[in-house]
Amino acid sequence: MWERVVKAIAEYEIYSSTDAVLEALELFCKVFEEARSLEEGLKLLYRLVEELVEVRPTSVMLINMMRRLLRAIRHMVITGLDTRDIATSLRRELNSIRRELEAAIGVAASLGARRVSSGDTILTCSYSRTVLAFFSRVVEEGKDVEVYVTESRPGGEGVAMALKLSDMGLETTLIVDSAVRFFMKDVDKVVVGAEAIAANGAVVNKVGTSMIALAAHEARVR
Repeated sequence: MWERVVKAIAEYEIYSSTDAVLEALELFCKVFEEARSLEEGLKLLYRLVEELVEVRPTSVMLINMMRRLLRAIRHMVITGLDTRDIATSLRRELNSIRRELEAAIGVAASLGARRVSSGDTILTCSYSRTVLAFFSRVVEEGKDVEVYVTESRPGGEGVAMALKLSDMGLETTLIVDSAVRFFMKDVDKVVVGAEAIAANGAVVNKVGTSMIALAAHEARVR
């Protein structure tokens, strides 16, 4: 039922953590839409949760959103809803989560764009739906910027990111990961996404992000 999607999440064929969350939660709905009984639905759900946590353990957003749906499902079961009603309620909850995520991305993009001036050169890495929204807002505001994107090996998500940014009309240069320190002297700002942000401010993201942060700190890039 869900093997293809879980495999895509595990192998980062779905680059964005936000997109991975929405795809995963869509599976929650499908479990109950296709289950022949409540017992079967719950059994399949537990298997799905275990697999998702195993393949994307660093995605705090995924874990938090699954917890949210699991709490909702627990309440539905306690109140006596059947499989069909649970599926309908989950679909409404998923739509609500989708709206919340889109709103949060919009706020982040707006706040980030305020810190950008025309003529800035910005460096980013990997593939982030939030970072894409940020650049989209920059373009909407008529700010002329240049972008460097690292390849982000071994997955190469940066290649897909660079293509998206180029399609927006931004002057985009794809660079190898090891060239970050060389190009940093030309960079005004660094913008990256995150799988998670810890309470102490630590950022969990694609391998190579810490190297970018160190190079930016050395060059005094904000």
